[in-house]
Amino acid sequence: MSKSDGPSPEGLQQWQQGIKGVLLKQGRVAEDDPADGAVRKLHRTTTDPVTVQPLYTANDLPDGMVTELPGQAPYLRAGNGDAAGWQICQQVSEADAKQANDIVLAELEGGATALWLTVGGPCGVPADRLGEALTGVMLDLAPVVLGPDEDALAAAEAALAWAGESAAQLSLGIDPLGERMRRGASARPGMTPDPAAVAGLVGSGARVLVADASPVVEAAGSYAQQIAVATTAAIAYLRQLSDHGVAPAQGAAALDLRFAVTDDQFATIAMLRAARLVWAKVAETLELPADAPAPRQHAVTANTMMSHYDPWVNMLRTTVAGFAAGVGGADLVTLRPFDARIGKATSFSRRIARNTQSLLLLESHIGSVVDPGGGSFYIERYTADLAEVAWGLVQEIEKAGGLEAALASGLVAGWARDAWAATRADIARRKKPLTGVSEFPILDQDEVEREPLPVTEPVEDETALAPVVLGTDYERLRERVDAAGGPPPIPVVQLVSIATASARLGFVANALAAGGLHAVPVEPLTDPADLPAALAAASPEGANWPGDAGGIAVLAGRDPDYAEHGEAFVDALHEAGFDHVVVAGKASALPAADGSVAMGTNVVEFLSALHERVFGGQS
Repeated sequence: MSKSDGPSPEGLQQWQQGIKGVLLKQGRVAEDDPADGAVRKLHRTTTDPVTVQPLYTANDLPDGMVTELPGQAPYLRAGNGDAAGWQICQQVSEADAKQANDIVLAELEGGATALWLTVGGPCGVPADRLGEALTGVMLDLAPVVLGPDEDALAAAEAALAWAGESAAQLSLGIDPLGERMRRGASARPGMTPDPAAVAGLVGSGARVLVADASPVVEAAGSYAQQIAVATTAAIAYLRQLSDHGVAPAQGAAALDLRFAVTDDQFATIAMLRAARLVWAKVAETLELPADAPAPRQHAVTANTMMSHYDPWVNMLRTTVAGFAAGVGGADLVTLRPFDARIGKATSFSRRIARNTQSLLLLESHIGSVVDPGGGSFYIERYTADLAEVAWGLVQEIEKAGGLEAALASGLVAGWARDAWAATRADIARRKKPLTGVSEFPILDQDEVEREPLPVTEPVEDETALAPVVLGTDYERLRERVDAAGGPPPIPVVQLVSIATASARLGFVANALAAGGLHAVPVEPLTDPADLPAALAAASPEGANWPGDAGGIAVLAGRDPDYAEHGEAFVDALHEAGFDHVVVAGKASALPAADGSVAMGTNVVEFLSALHERVFGGQS
């Protein structure tokens, strides 16, 4: 690939001028603004922060871009060079050993090629019955990853006793720092075993430790933060092992790295690639052998992106995340079932999660090409920028005394809180859309019922990484509506014609539905005198307007129609008892209205105010 690839300078200038022309019409740039400056209006900055451009060319390729083949250090293009794809790693969380074994065998018969077994805790098989849960499993065909949730050493010892000479196919999942991320100062002793005992397991041949940074993304932290936390956790584990006589190369071979992945497709691809670049710097610093393999990457779809309402959309989210994880070079991929937010997964939801990966691997052949994103101007630039930011955070954590000290001081939790605040604001304004939640919500869907999961008490520790749900503010509004008996009908009066009002009718109907409110279209009008009859015709059976709508009504039309008819309709609605008239559009389009909703409005605040009018003190 040469630097001449991509559009010609003339073609690029023409494209920039075209962008400027569009933005000029929108009033976002001035006539004398340079064209390249206009294009920068379309740049966005992630919470990492990394700047994302609308177009990339060969000039955006990073200096000194890695050109080594897949499987060669620094492993940017893949941890190994085999075009065999990734392992379909199904998670099994079942306390009853017999039922766990039934699920395990069903997963393997259905196409899973690896297992992630929860051991101990309310959702895991007891350590002393692990062998029963894994009856019939052949480790040489299906590696097993442990997810200890009570006593990590007991789980490890039980697994090693069961595996015998096949221990090399085990990952014991010991992760003291992951426990501290989740629980802060209340980390359980059984999950933070003595380093000497952990070091003693390295000789078994199993992968002993996992640097699981997924709590960072589950707390809405950034991908750069996740890379930094995974890397510094691995560094901390190598130090501990070294203190007990384990050489760095041997320790690195006993490590897994775990990352949460999301439906932000290109960010996920770049994150996994960047994580390998950052690890390469660590390997160089530790003087690991040039042919030492990079730690295995285990990608798990993030629970934080999953929705409780319209859970079927979760299938799309996990499909995109799984695709991105595979393209990004993950070695094992776990997709959460689409009903993970609702309760205990069923055989159907587990099958969908498993088959999604089978389709990606066996039908779409995503794994048949190693690093398919390699050479993409966008992906290479994103990877390099993300690695640079992450490496800076690695250094910051190390300066703070290492990850354990950074966790104890609240440094990492503070990063995640700041990132969550920024993301939450974007979600509230629908700048970051959530399909089925803030965009295109469905009010009349059938509820999906599942057996409830054990209730876990939230950790009250500011240094812990508290998990969040991206759609939480909208879901709370929907829950309030459900508790009140269903969505209240809000009349939306269209001005002039369906053709002129439909765009804003659709916009406001989506905005109201995001908070569980049902927009009821009222026929297009030009004469306020026709309003009472139109309201009566549109009123749903049994509805009592304006009371059932909390005195709320909406006007939808074009700005010129607001200028001509709007004030008269506001007065007419007030006379009809609707004391809070909302205009669909900017407030400046109809100053007489009592409220407004438009692109850029904080929809969560807007809906919360409407809820207070409709429900008052009801919870």
